[in-house]
Amino acid sequence: MQEVRVAIVGMGIGKANALAISRNPRGRVVALCDLLEDRMVEFAAELPEPVQLFTDYKEMCRSREIDAVFVGTPNQFH
Repeated sequence: MQEVRVAIVGMGIGKANALAISRNPRGRVVALCDLLEDRMVEFAAELPEPVQLFTDYKEMCRSREIDAVFVGTPNQFH
């Protein structure tokens, strides 16, 4: 069974989805992205494994360590 390495954009609704993904044996949260670094740092402490933190989504998308991206931002920012 292949594991999917997921990045989460947005620390609002993205947090609940990140926790669900991290509980799935086929998913692993490997990165968080938000404009507010302190929100990511606080939430990263709740995850079972260390994650990369990004404030620039373009930089995050260049990472070869990410297989999928969950976008949890308000609709106007999609």
